[in-house]
Amino acid sequence: MVDGSGDRLAEIGDVRPGVGLAPNGLPFFAWLPVKGGEVKLEAFEHPFQVEAFYISRYLTTYQQFRVFLEAGDGYGDPIWWHDLPGRDEESPQQGNPIDNHPAESLSWVDAVAFCRWYGSQIQDLPEEEADSDPVLRLVREAGWEIRLPTEWEWQQAATGGHTDYTYPWGPEPDDNRANTAESDLGRTVAVGLYPAGASPSGALDMIGNVWEWCLNAYEEPSMIDVSADVRRPLRGGSWFHYMNSARTSSRESFTPMHRFNLLGFRVVCSRPPSPFRVGSYSDESTVSS
Repeated sequence: MVDGSGDRLAEIGDVRPGVGLAPNGLPFFAWLPVKGGEVKLEAFEHPFQVEAFYISRYLTTYQQFRVFLEAGDGYGDPIWWHDLPGRDEESPQQGNPIDNHPAESLSWVDAVAFCRWYGSQIQDLPEEEADSDPVLRLVREAGWEIRLPTEWEWQQAATGGHTDYTYPWGPEPDDNRANTAESDLGRTVAVGLYPAGASPSGALDMIGNVWEWCLNAYEEPSMIDVSADVRRPLRGGSWFHYMNSARTSSRESFTPMHRFNLLGFRVVCSRPPSPFRVGSYSDESTVSS
């Protein structure tokens, strides 16, 4: 059984790169390159241009987020919530507290604060340690950011630019490729247990398990101001929703302070996001396979 195998893996120690921590105790993400392209969002006429970037193979796990919760300079430090729409004094409570499950019951501001904290940790790493990872070197030397994906980045990673990919694997639904309501498991499972559901970029669980927060505003996607108290988009569906709600083009939203056990996130490493524009996209060699 899929959920049972993931739990057993957690019990013996899940050593898959990108699921847990680095030797220094910080979250370790397995980065995947995503090429640039052009994306159209549902109900919006003009396409959004995507520059090449990196995305984490897995959803952010409970073990990874817990480091932020427990760090002395982590969740309890109000600096990470500076200029955000709010902050909940009570830390989020994981509904399924298993290390290799996705972090959940998280608000948008929780996710943004985590990204800010993690980015600061990279800046503070010893030079030789950071330089050993070419993606982290982009953060230190080229001004790239660890952050939530914009919707157009998320959709590009989910489809690989294939406009006919209703799901990460292609046009047709398949109950065996994602943890949606069709699986009848009734909860999250360990990340990455559906390899046949991988997106063209190699990212796993881009549909199912938990909804994924995105950075931009929902009603006006061109708005990327994190201080705005506006609804933020969610992508990818969850274990509770049927696959039709988890289409790569499906959009849902909540207010930025809303917590729910169906809500999680994954991170990207990218240039600071540009506002909505129509024009050429960048597929630069900075991002390589």
